[in-house]
Amino acid sequence: MSNKWHLFSLFGIAILGIVFGSFFDLQINQAIYSVNNGFGIAMSAFGCLPVYIGLSCYGAGYFIIGLKQKNMWARIGLIILGIIAIVASIYFQADMIVSVNAFNIQDMFWYVGIPIGIVIAGLGCWLGYHLFIRFENIRQLLIILLIAPLVLLMATLVVNITKGIMCRPRFRFLYTYASTMSDYRNWWETGTSVKDAYINTMGAASEEFKSFPSGHTATIFSLIPFLVYLPKINEKYCKYETILFYIGLIWILLVAFSRMLVGAHFLTDVSFGLLIGVAIFTCFDLVLFNKKTLKEKEQL
Repeated sequence: MSNKWHLFSLFGIAILGIVFGSFFDLQINQAIYSVNNGFGIAMSAFGCLPVYIGLSCYGAGYFIIGLKQKNMWARIGLIILGIIAIVASIYFQADMIVSVNAFNIQDMFWYVGIPIGIVIAGLGCWLGYHLFIRFENIRQLLIILLIAPLVLLMATLVVNITKGIMCRPRFRFLYTYASTMSDYRNWWETGTSVKDAYINTMGAASEEFKSFPSGHTATIFSLIPFLVYLPKINEKYCKYETILFYIGLIWILLVAFSRMLVGAHFLTDVSFGLLIGVAIFTCFDLVLFNKKTLKEKEQL
């Protein structure tokens, strides 16, 4: 990413959210909670849609690069990678639409979720074809096509491992099940005892103990590398780099707010989700796009 100050601004937003939320998490959710809010539900279902369009777009890019490879195994490997990216795009968007965190229609996964996922993946493949078909620097394109999915994969792993360890109760669970907020847990406190008590005595779903950190926010952060690397793919987007970045940032903040609105997360949850995405992306960007690395790759 050419303007590193953008990354510093993201770090700053995440840290401010963590500090402020550490004192006012519960009060913020109590003030804005609206479980049936249409905007919140729609963003829960489709907030990460740009990421899944980008993932299938990159899947088409793997196909294009693969078909240009002379080595048979490289060709096969890249085509398989493209298929995996497109299938993942379809599956995760479909799952997000029907999940309890969105429209809560899990029995409609194959009849509603998958068809919508296929349409979204098809749009991404169409964009990928038009973006990458004439790109000549194959090595640089391959780096670009790998970095955003890697950020998405690593962020997902970190978030899910942390969720399993912390077991923080969601606000909507506390509001529904608890007569008081005594079972509320700060982000640094584990909710294992609360989870065990409610699952064993009231049959609460384990999904209600995955508040910290926010998976939606970490996932949607992958939109940033999709957007900010467009100028590296097509020079006509260079003058729009800052605009693209802030479009992505505004969308991330809207997704984060929507997750708080429906009681799925607290401010610290979405702030840590953002921080995880920023940290992982920064590491990949510094390694793969520093001047020394690019110079060595040009000499290959």
